[in-house]
Amino acid sequence: MTPDFSVAGKTVLITGGTGGIGSEFAKAFLAHGANVIVADMAQPKADMDTRIRYEPLDVTSDEAVEGLAARIVTLDVVIHCAGKLALGRIQASRLHQHPRHSPGRQSPSCRTRSGSI
Repeated sequence: MTPDFSVAGKTVLITGGTGGIGSEFAKAFLAHGANVIVADMAQPKADMDTRIRYEPLDVTSDEAVEGLAARIVTLDVVIHCAGKLALGRIQASRLHQHPRHSPGRQSPSCRTRSGSI
């Protein structure tokens, strides 16, 4: 039996869906017959296909996420593209104290902008 990877008729939610990567995902899923919902803080571009449903969403707000979940009846696929590039001073976090790290050595993956995780 061959698996069916078709998204035709499936509902796809894309957070960060009005940005560059998210909007391309939206177009691709729409082209393959999916019902597409993009959720983002940014308004959609004027040329966004009218078949794509836009929902305003701040993914850092639990209340906003719960509100969106209440408005979506069916959901088959979630693509999480929401994010923001934070430029600023990088500080070491407490993760560098984990036993798997050598004393005094910090892994680049254990750094964060504000120093807290």
